[in-house]
Amino acid sequence: MPKKTIAVDFDGVIHRYSKGYHDGTIYNPPSEGTWDALKELSEKYKIVVLSARARTPEAIEEIGNYLKVYDLAQFITNITNIKPAAEAYIDDKAVKFSGDLFSPKDAWAVVMDKIGELKTFKHCKHCRSSTPNGCPFEGGESVITHEHPCGHKDPCEGKDQNE
Repeated sequence: MPKKTIAVDFDGVIHRYSKGYHDGTIYNPPSEGTWDALKELSEKYKIVVLSARARTPEAIEEIGNYLKVYDLAQFITNITNIKPAAEAYIDDKAVKFSGDLFSPKDAWAVVMDKIGELKTFKHCKHCRSSTPNGCPFEGGESVITHEHPCGHKDPCEGKDQNE
């Protein structure tokens, strides 16, 4: 019987991604425990890396090289940005819809509660650091002055990570 598939996100799951998008590079080592988890999963499943980053052949090659450097490529079947049919999707930004456990209306209520709990990460325009409270500019006239990781101390406006 062929192995079923597990899709694993790259940024934030395999790649630690501590600064968020930052400058678009892959800059951190793998998240702690990644090698052991992928090894164990690969014994029962085909593992596909599913990443929005994998939009070009160059980006797929960059992810593949990272996996080789950290001896993870041996566990990976494919790298894609197209969601494959899979038994499970492992993703740091997922919100599970549990329509099988609740009525659809209740399942949507749970999802909406989870969405309401999400933290918006903001980037500092000066040093590009990313934190839940970021370099906060929450609208109105309120600009907060604080010290950036780079030492810059002027007020700044945060920019939503997804913009």
